[in-house]
Amino acid sequence: MTVLAQRASTARLARRGPLRSTIGSLIAAVAGQGGLVISGVFAARLLGPKDRGYLALVMLIPLALTYAGSLGLPLSATYYIARRRGAAAAIVRRLRPALVVQSLVLVALQAVAVALLLPSSRLAAGLITLVFIPAVLSQQYALGILQGRQRFAAFNIVRVVPVFLYAFGVAVLYAIDYADVAAVAAAWTIAYVIAAVVALVAALRHIEDDPQAEPPSVREMTRFGCRGLLGSTSPIEAFRIDQAFVGLALSPTALGYYVVAYAFTNFPRLASQSIGMIAYPAVADVKDPRAARRLGTRFLWFNFLVCGAIVAGLAIVTPYVLPLIYGQDFAAAVTTSQVLLASAAFLSMRRVLSDVLRGRGRPLVGTVAELVSWVALVPSILILAPTYGTVGAATAVLIASVCSVGVLVAATLGWPRRLVPEVVS
Repeated sequence: MTVLAQRASTARLARRGPLRSTIGSLIAAVAGQGGLVISGVFAARLLGPKDRGYLALVMLIPLALTYAGSLGLPLSATYYIARRRGAAAAIVRRLRPALVVQSLVLVALQAVAVALLLPSSRLAAGLITLVFIPAVLSQQYALGILQGRQRFAAFNIVRVVPVFLYAFGVAVLYAIDYADVAAVAAAWTIAYVIAAVVALVAALRHIEDDPQAEPPSVREMTRFGCRGLLGSTSPIEAFRIDQAFVGLALSPTALGYYVVAYAFTNFPRLASQSIGMIAYPAVADVKDPRAARRLGTRFLWFNFLVCGAIVAGLAIVTPYVLPLIYGQDFAAAVTTSQVLLASAAFLSMRRVLSDVLRGRGRPLVGTVAELVSWVALVPSILILAPTYGTVGAATAVLIASVCSVGVLVAATLGWPRRLVPEVVS
C-alpha cells in the first residue's frame, strides 16, 4: 500500500470512527436511561416521597465528595493517555498512590458528613455507603483509562454495569415489598463495588506500555485535572446543589418531588454526556488545531440535533407520562420537570462544549463557565425556591445553565487567551 493510500485509509477511519463510537455511546445512554427509569420508579413507589428524599440525601453525600475529591485526575488520565498512548501503563502506575490516598481521606470526610447531616433513624443507610467512595473512584479511574485509550466498546459496557445492577437490586426489594432506605442504599453501594472490579479488569487488560514514552508527572496531571474539574462536573450533575438546597431548606417531601422531576432530564443529560465522552479523547487525539476545531464542531452540531429532539419530545409527554409511571402522588412534579427539561437543553450544550474545549487543551474554560453558573445559581435559588418551591429551584437551575453556556459560546468564538490559555502537551 502506497503512502497516499495509507493516508486516505487513515482519513476514512478518522471520519467514521468518531461517528460509530458516538452512536455506540448513545445506545449505551439509552440502555442506561432504561436502567435508571426502572430503579427510579421502583425506589419511588417502594419508599414514597419522604423516604425517597432521604435516599437522595444519602446518595448525595458520597457523590459530592467523590467528584470534588478526585481532583479531576480521572479526567486528566483520559487527556494524557489520548495524547501519549504508549505511556498508558506508566500513567496508571503514577496515579495508583493517588487513588489510595483519595479513598482514605474521602471516606473519613464522608463519615463525618453522615453523622452531622442524617437523622439517627437514617444513619445506617449513610454508614452503608462508606464503601461507595473507593468503589466509584476506582470505576472513574478505570473509565478514564478506557476513554483515553479509546476503547469505547468496553467503556460503554462498563459504564452501564452499575445502573443495571442497582436496578436489579431495587426490583428485588420491590418484589418482596422491603421498604427500607438502608436496604436500597446497600443495593446501590453493592452495584458500584461490583462495577469497579469489572471496570478495572477491562481498563488494565492489554494496556500499552512503551518504555520510551514519557508519562506526565502527577503534579502536571493534577494541575490539568483541577483546571477542568468544575467544567466536567456541573452543580446539578455531580454536586447537586439544587437537590441539597431543596432537601435541607424545604423538606424531604419536596426533595422527593424534585428528584422525580429531575429524573426526566436524565435522558438528554446522558445523551450529551455520551457524545462528550467520545468527543473529548477524539479531539485530544488530533494534533492539528484546525482539524481538531472541525471535529469539535461536528460533535457540537450532532449534540444539538439529538438533545434538542429529546428535550422537545419529553416536554410534550411529561404531563401524561410522569403521573402514569410514578403514580398520582407525584403529579405535582410535572411543572418542575418541564422547567428542568428546559435547563437540560442548555446543560447538554454546556457538556459537549466543555469536552471539546478540554480536548483542545483548554480545561480552564469549562471551569470558568461553571463558576459563573454557581454565581448565578446561588442567589437565584435563595430568592426563588422559598417563594415558588421546587419550581423556583428548577428556574434557578435554568438561569445558571443559560449563563454557563453563554461563557462557553464566547470562548468557542474567541475567548481572550490571556484569561484561558491553551495547555499544549
